[in-house]
Amino acid sequence: MRRIGEIVRIVWSIMIILSCLACTLAGSKDNPYSPPRASSFPVKQRFEFVNLFLRGKWHEASIVFHKSVDNFIQQDEFCAAAKNYLFLYNLFKYLSIDRKALFKKAQSLAKLDTRCRLLADSTDDLLTEKDRKYKEALTNYNFSLMVSLLEKERDPLFKSVYARKAALTAKAKGRFTEAEKFLSLAYETDKKYIWTLFLMEDLKLEYKISHNDLEKQRIKKKLEILKNYIDGDINVLSE
Repeated sequence: MRRIGEIVRIVWSIMIILSCLACTLAGSKDNPYSPPRASSFPVKQRFEFVNLFLRGKWHEASIVFHKSVDNFIQQDEFCAAAKNYLFLYNLFKYLSIDRKALFKKAQSLAKLDTRCRLLADSTDDLLTEKDRKYKEALTNYNFSLMVSLLEKERDPLFKSVYARKAALTAKAKGRFTEAEKFLSLAYETDKKYIWTLFLMEDLKLEYKISHNDLEKQRIKKKLEILKNYIDGDINVLSE
């Protein structure tokens, strides 16, 4: 009888513990089967790899890029994974490097998601409304509109890229005052975010605009020093 009584007490103790655990879970706002924290990482990783790429940290950028892609794919977010490859393709294009294989990879991933809007024959078909405004202003040599658009621009990547494009367009038209203004907008943005690769592009353009030999020598020396901060081989990001 004593042994039976002990067994009964043990059973009751286990039932009480289970009951308390059930109450705790029921009263908690947290889902016991909540998704892992890593599920929110891919988008953050996308922007992290953009920053690392533009700072010339190509080895680190490659690691973060592929982690982001893998996380998207494991969540069945093939369109988002495709967007990563489009980001990378465009980053190369901003540096005047055409990596068509990256665009093709983006398209192959996009085809796996029937809702994906990234399917296109070329990146021109994927231009946003904002892209089209900038391109139209540049095509029409409407530099006053470009200044207005860029000064209001909140996306630093857009600001840097299109300010530099505007500087190149103004220089080609012999509008050196406007070219210097646009270049200054790009330079200040790239300096703020420590985008070394874009800073080097700014300095190369400044070298072409300058008519001062001493200034050109100074720029040339800066470029030589900045090259030392490029880490790794850019080809690690070619796949």
